[in-house]
Amino acid sequence: MKNIYLLSNLTKTSVSRRLDAISLPSRCRVMPIILLFLTAFSLHAWGAEDDAHDFSQSISQGLNNCATFDDIVIAEQTYPVKSVIITYAYNKSNSPSATVSIGSTEVGTQTFTRTGNLTTTNTLTFTPGSPIKGAVTIVHNSGSACSGSQKGTLNVTNVRLIEGASASCANEVTITKGAETNGTYTLSATSICGDAPGGTVNISDITPASGYEFDEITTSASGTVDNTNKRVTGITANTTITVKFKALPTYAIRFFNNGVQVGSTQNLPEGAIAVKPSAPAACDEGYTFVGWWTGELAEDNTIAETWITDFTVSGAQDYYAVFSVA
Repeated sequence: MKNIYLLSNLTKTSVSRRLDAISLPSRCRVMPIILLFLTAFSLHAWGAEDDAHDFSQSISQGLNNCATFDDIVIAEQTYPVKSVIITYAYNKSNSPSATVSIGSTEVGTQTFTRTGNLTTTNTLTFTPGSPIKGAVTIVHNSGSACSGSQKGTLNVTNVRLIEGASASCANEVTITKGAETNGTYTLSATSICGDAPGGTVNISDITPASGYEFDEITTSASGTVDNTNKRVTGITANTTITVKFKALPTYAIRFFNNGVQVGSTQNLPEGAIAVKPSAPAACDEGYTFVGWWTGELAEDNTIAETWITDFTVSGAQDYYAVFSVA
């Protein structure tokens, strides 16, 4: 027989195209049925490919000084990661390696093997025990011998994340938002998986009311508060998360005219602008009000006439009316 193609040599994407090329003698009429059966069996055996997400890289590192890459970080995706596949080329044999972590879990460390040149590629595959959701970090570690004839170049061209199914959760946790008093905020979730080591809730859009500032985050029953990164981690039970605000410190601002306070004391936070009173009347004839100063001036003062124009609060302050002879 002629023009018979073995299915074992066909790729999944080429089956239909290659079958079109098959011509069979008339006496072999049973062959199409056998081929169709084999095709169906092969397609079933191949199965549906897991969703793959490629993140193209363009990294070329000469290892002349045992240098290492900056970490490759792929932000957390919406799916848990079943495996991480690094595509690379390496032309020497001094054994640099890569350590992969998903979230806070280190998946493992593997060595880049020599591909012989920088055009032939190879892959390293990292697979956690079960799919993990979190940012993927790849740390490139230098080789053990980076001098002399072992100086080499390592190219990383792609990182592929294979999507896995989320594991079932045995401990669904309810997150309740606390009262918004003197400010507003947003929680990243109202329910999370509390299976060990616990879930995380991030707090964003923290907006204090006027005269207030962020104070602290509290959790009523479970979790560890991280005020710096605005989150609660390790939550394993139902809890209420509250953002608390505190009043900004205030400073007393007063205005005086000839030893007598003009208007009431203004207690204002830093950065506020004090409201200056209307121009006060002179106590003696022949004098005209010219502005405010931060101290009482003698009649023969030599202070330049650049009176206060910016009343922004930076601390407690008294202002004094200044007059000049008309």
